[in-house]
Amino acid sequence: MVTASASVSSAQAELAHLEDGEEILGNVAYGWSSWSRLIIVGLITAPFLIGIVILLHVYQAKRKSGCVVTNYRIVQTTGGLLSSQTHEIRMEDIRSISTYNSAISGGGVRLDTGAGEISIGTTNPRELANTVREQKNRRDNS
Repeated sequence: MVTASASVSSAQAELAHLEDGEEILGNVAYGWSSWSRLIIVGLITAPFLIGIVILLHVYQAKRKSGCVVTNYRIVQTTGGLLSSQTHEIRMEDIRSISTYNSAISGGGVRLDTGAGEISIGTTNPRELANTVREQKNRRDNS
């Protein structure tokens, strides 16, 4: 779901490194269900040290992972217990925007740059695609 900038976690905003004049238009925060398999494994193995490590990893991944849509770019952040990474696409580099639906995960948006693509899972892919499309058109027409 694309939401207002207030829902961007501090860990996610730190990974996105906003530039001067850049404003957040929306945010895709991944839900706990994204890590359901790891949560189950962590709970089953919680009596052992490995279960606690798995649950800590899931907590950090939830805090750091998501997608920030700004007026200049889209930044997808992923993280875990000891690492984090970002994938960034500038609005000017987007060649195509497509959506897909899934009964299990809700669906998502694929952004093609010609040099590769980025997939962003979300419960409302049309809303995210429209937000990106509107901003890309503004950038292309200015």
